[in-house]
Order: sequence, then structure tokens, then C-alpha cells
Amino acid sequence: MAENLFDLLKNGNIDEFNEEIKNCTEDLTEADFASVEADGALFKDLDLTCCDFSESNFSNSSFEDCDLTSATFARAELSGVAFNNAILNGTKFNNANISYCDFTDADVSGADLSEADVSDSDLSLAQNLNQCSFDKFTVWPDSDKLPSDFDGSYQEDLAALNDEEPEGNQDY
Repeated sequence: MAENLFDLLKNGNIDEFNEEIKNCTEDLTEADFASVEADGALFKDLDLTCCDFSESNFSNSSFEDCDLTSATFARAELSGVAFNNAILNGTKFNNANISYCDFTDADVSGADLSEADVSDSDLSLAQNLNQCSFDKFTVWPDSDKLPSDFDGSYQEDLAALNDEEPEGNQDY
């Protein structure tokens, strides 16, 4: 059944995919969804840990109640996606467009939002947003769409500082 699901997605048969996935009992962990065009796909209450969604388009889709621990959405188009109640621990969203998304009650602890566009997404009820990683290129939504205790200003990592002395100033 899993191969049939992948074929439906890869061939753009989203309506058929959405019907088939409702009854899916297959193990989808570590599945490869990379480079798939699947606007409107509906994933619900599935274990999608370690799946690869990189360079794919899942705009207007839903991952409600899904476990996406350590999944990869690098360089993916995810505009308008519902991540309600999803587990996004360690999920990689590097360089992804995740604008206009809903993260209500999603656990984003350890998620990597480096260089991601999160503009206009609702993160106000996201859990553990203070425990995600991001960089100075992350684009955040307005403050009313962020938890009140979240500080989206990027602080340089002190470990990245160069503490070597210039040549000629060495003490040996």
C-alpha cells in the first residue's frame, strides 16, 4: 500500500491519495517524499519520523496530529500548512517557505528554522518555540503571532567567534 501512496503523490493524484492515506496502516517512517508536488495532501495522526520532504511542495496541506520528529523540510514550499498538534522535535525547516502556517499546539522543540520564512504563520500557541534554533536570516511573523515570551532576535553563537591570535603575537 505504501508504494501505491507514493505513486499517487508523485503522479499528482492528491484526491485519491487523501482517500487512501485515511486507512493507511503501513510504516511510513523514513519515507522519501523529496521533490514531490503535493499541494493539498492531508496527513493525519501518522508517524512520519525521519521522513524526507526536502525540496517538495506541500502547500495547503495538513500534518495534523502527526509525529514529524527529525523530518526534513529543507527548501520546501509549505505555505498554508496546518501543523496543529504535530510533534516537530528536531525537524529541519532550513530555507523553507512556511508562511501562513498554523502551529497551534505543535511542539517545535529543537526544530531548525534557519533561513526559513515563517512570515504570517501563527506560532502564538506553539509549544517550546524558545527551544528551536534559527539564525539572523529567519523571517518571523508579527509579534501578535508569536508567544509573548519569545524573543526572535538572533544572538551570535559565542562558539563561532574566532579566538585565535593573529600571526606574530604568539607566546612561544
